[in-house]
Amino acid sequence: MNMHDNENDEPTQDVNKLIEGLKRLKARPKQERDQLFKQLLPAILDAQEREVSQKDLLEFLKSSGLKLSPNTFRAKIEAAKLELLQINSASGLVQAA
Repeated sequence: MNMHDNENDEPTQDVNKLIEGLKRLKARPKQERDQLFKQLLPAILDAQEREVSQKDLLEFLKSSGLKLSPNTFRAKIEAAKLELLQINSASGLVQAA
């Protein structure tokens, strides 16, 4: 019977080790950049609404540790706007003009 107890404990210990290992994993730099961009997106869109130049936005983001090329910046903004439009459309928040 002790033999079975040990067999049952080992897989549990292995699973626990795997879980702890997964918890220690960190996002790669691109993933971190994408996550940060998503968090900053509302403020970025607000700055654009206030007509802050793309150059100023990119310089500020770069000085804050988020370096993006102009093309990547535009692509991320357009993708985010499209995603918001799809979310709003799916929830019925978009009204026909």
